[in-house]
Amino acid sequence: MNINSYSLSDEYNLKRQQIEQLCNEADYHNNLAKACSENYIEFKNAAEIYNNLAKTYEDTYLLLKNNISNKESLILCANLYHSKYNYAVSYGQYYNLTNDYNKAIPLYKDAKNYIQQATVFISSVLKENLSKEERDAVEYDFNMYKVDVLLNEIMIAYNENSIALENKQYSIAYDKTKLIYDYFSKIQGMINNTPEYFEPNNVRRLLAQMEAINANLFVINSYQSETDYQLIQDFDIYFDIIWYLVRSYEYTQKAIKIDNYWIDYKKTRKNIYEDIKGLLKPCKKKWSVILCKSNNNLTLIEIMKSIDNKYYNKISNKRSFFIMNIFKNHVKSKGNVVINNYSTSYTSSSDTQLSSDNIEKLNNLIDYIKGNLSNELSTDEMNCIVNNLSPIIDAKTNVQQEDAIKNWNNFKSNLSTASLKLLAISADIVTLGAFLKKLLGL
Repeated sequence: MNINSYSLSDEYNLKRQQIEQLCNEADYHNNLAKACSENYIEFKNAAEIYNNLAKTYEDTYLLLKNNISNKESLILCANLYHSKYNYAVSYGQYYNLTNDYNKAIPLYKDAKNYIQQATVFISSVLKENLSKEERDAVEYDFNMYKVDVLLNEIMIAYNENSIALENKQYSIAYDKTKLIYDYFSKIQGMINNTPEYFEPNNVRRLLAQMEAINANLFVINSYQSETDYQLIQDFDIYFDIIWYLVRSYEYTQKAIKIDNYWIDYKKTRKNIYEDIKGLLKPCKKKWSVILCKSNNNLTLIEIMKSIDNKYYNKISNKRSFFIMNIFKNHVKSKGNVVINNYSTSYTSSSDTQLSSDNIEKLNNLIDYIKGNLSNELSTDEMNCIVNNLSPIIDAKTNVQQEDAIKNWNNFKSNLSTASLKLLAISADIVTLGAFLKKLLGL
């Protein structure tokens, strides 16, 4: 907060000018640093200026402490400790970007003490007799200090997360990243309560960072899957790596849509895209399975086309033909009488292969799977299972039902171990019976 409304000595006026100049210089370097990670040296430059600013505030306080009111004294102290906070944070961010996390953490812990001290002083100012203009200015600073407290907690968690990632402690890294998201959510709540305190570009950046944090959560899962794949070279785990990177890519896309001015997101998007591409290239024979397991994810389709458009079109046509096979026995209906194209016989639509009891059992199986999704099974994979079981129940004729069962068995042959295990357990719990188990290949 600028304190230029008081009757002070010429010496203080000189200090005030120095303070204003140092504030502008420090903020200039700080904003340069925040614009792009490649400008990380600017954090160091900003830190040195913030340190000089803190010393100037301290000199000013010592010069005037016996000649100013309690209110003025509190304002000086609040600015003094907030400048110390900015000094520690700027150096911390410099070490972040040079990957020296062990040096960054102590600085952020110092910053935590400084911002807490600054908050105590600024909250004490609110107890003083203030004009409306003064109160508005102090309340603004008080709210911004509360945001700074949360931002500092975020940076401590970020550095702890980075150390955990270096040590391949992915569960710790995941928890720290989730904690960061929770802190950002608190800041978002403050923005919603007092939107007038926040500039649109800062709000945009915060919302973009929240999407980027979601992207990081999926990247951490891909790291864990990569480690698992080195131990057990199972295709399902290989798919997990691809799928987590796809989800991360999609959240990065969201971040760019919100804040198209932050080039770091675009670099990250490109890197993730190339990683997915590198994983898809050597396993083209599995592309059909990957598309099924991902519910025909558009990002995967785009990357597959960029790798080998001719091959993608080939498997895409095969998959379309496979779907059309469901309808190969063309059915015409007249009331409750069905005529099929391979026989002249008439079959009542009530004459189905499965009894009503078996239909009910299958419904129970679907309901159980929906309500008991395991940690190993993705929601998309569960939906694929349900979507391939449902046509068996919905079939009105023997022909439709036979095709639906044949389609199910082809689909089931490509299911993951986790899916097959869930199906077997579910079938036992809902007591499908030997006939249905055999029919469904369970």
